[in-house]
Amino acid sequence: DEILALAKNALYRAEITYQAGDALREAGRTADSAARWNELVSTWPDSARAAEVLPILDEWGLAKADALTRARVYYWAGRYSDALSVLRSVIDAGPAQHGADAHYYAALAYRQLGQHQGSLRELDALIQGHPQSGLVPEARYQRGECLALLGAVDAAVAAFRQCAALHPQHQRAVDALWRAAQVLDDSGRSWDASAAYAQAAATYPGASYAADARFRAGFTHYLMGAVRTALQVWADMLPQEKDPAMRARLLLWQGKAASRLGDAGDARQKLAQAAAEDPEGFWGLRARDLLEGRTFSGQAPAGAFEPALYQPRGSQPEAESWLAGWAGAPAEGRKASDLPPAVTDQQKFREAVELHSLGDGAAATTAMRQVLAACTDDPYAQYALALFCRNRGLYLPATVAARRLLALAPAEARESTPRFIEELAYPTYYADLVLAEAQATNTDPLLFFALMYQESTFNRDATSYADARGLTQVIPSTGEYIARQLGDSAYSPEKLWWPAVSVRYGMWYLSQGLRLFKDNALVALVAYNAGPRNAANWAELAFGDDDLFYERVSSAQPRAYMRKIYEHRRQYEKLYRP
Repeated sequence: DEILALAKNALYRAEITYQAGDALREAGRTADSAARWNELVSTWPDSARAAEVLPILDEWGLAKADALTRARVYYWAGRYSDALSVLRSVIDAGPAQHGADAHYYAALAYRQLGQHQGSLRELDALIQGHPQSGLVPEARYQRGECLALLGAVDAAVAAFRQCAALHPQHQRAVDALWRAAQVLDDSGRSWDASAAYAQAAATYPGASYAADARFRAGFTHYLMGAVRTALQVWADMLPQEKDPAMRARLLLWQGKAASRLGDAGDARQKLAQAAAEDPEGFWGLRARDLLEGRTFSGQAPAGAFEPALYQPRGSQPEAESWLAGWAGAPAEGRKASDLPPAVTDQQKFREAVELHSLGDGAAATTAMRQVLAACTDDPYAQYALALFCRNRGLYLPATVAARRLLALAPAEARESTPRFIEELAYPTYYADLVLAEAQATNTDPLLFFALMYQESTFNRDATSYADARGLTQVIPSTGEYIARQLGDSAYSPEKLWWPAVSVRYGMWYLSQGLRLFKDNALVALVAYNAGPRNAANWAELAFGDDDLFYERVSSAQPRAYMRKIYEHRRQYEKLYRP
């Protein structure tokens, strides 16, 4: 009960409630167990535990779930036909016996079964029979999705626009205009799609998709070969764009369009502007690489395996002088590297130290991140913690602290950041392991350091929600595949947390992507993140153009993955490549 009172995450609360009920069942207190589990079913019907306990409650004859709750449990458990059977009985009992949510879940269940006409019927019944329901905007939006799935492009676009017109303040109105543009885009109607993207951005300029809509208003034309039109659309959109990264994106593509039109001078000018807009960001770096004729490859350059290149060379006294120059001198009698009372007085810090001494690196890392958050605006605390954590092998909080210190520094100070600080922010931990495996596969070590930075920030104990493990975040099934390819008969999933295994397996998997995609590191990174098949499908649409490949990747996660690793690698190259 104490844990439940503190828990905030819904699924975690469901799990705690399940555990409480299970403990009561083990104690022979069936009625009390049923009370807990009925609470679980009614409060979190979308949880896997609800689907697990409902049949037990039925067996005991103690289930309290009404028909709609039961249908929701079935729906979220993937039992769509069972959900529909219950919902039909509720709906057929008459209007007085059900609310809008019965139609809503019936519509969703029909869709999951591929019966889109049935879904439309339920959504129309919801809108017409329950016009005052808060689900009406959602139902209008879902009508558009159903019609799109049926291939009725004009009807789908009309439904989305009706949703936006009738419910302009609802989040689904924001989503609806974006989806209208996407449906037109997917159908190849570039002129209509361009106008729809522009409308979405203009109507909801604060939407998360606004910048992307402004870009895609021109990109649809570019893909259809109307390059001059695309160039003009992007030029018109540029004054509306305030974010430097998104301005760089528009300018980069203006440069590529100018190049296709044969205007080399304008192309170089636009690319130079893009590089200046966001010099450390993905599109600024891409523009710089295009100007310099540089490809983003994964093969190791000459001399890349020299261990001395990856050894820290920064001066700690220089770093502390730099820190005092903008943060002021440390407190009297203290050195910059001393942990201040703001850190040592925290109970969570003492807990982190104890957990580390007991060998629980994962828990120590979690606790130390809370310590960092508690003194997030204290530059001396961040600096001292970066050193403290680094010296104890808690590399994730060490790196996070160094990055936070850089963020706290004023712009003029960041321009002269000492190498010692930069090495803390972009470290080469596990260099001995990395260099050995990189040399064996002829893979650029700096690309791999950038990958490890993104995957785990050098946290050997890292575990993701998908059970990806260790420094390179290999999931057990992929680990098993790699082990077979490497002939590693001693493999077990627990070894994926071992740095030597994680580096070896991650390096091999990345190198296979580089081999498969002819040393194109962007495509290989997407293969690492989203699977080789997805990467190959997207690559087919890009015709060897890296920037087009980025835009063709339809999933947000691998797109962010490409951007971040591109940026990380450039930082590593600045520090460790002569």
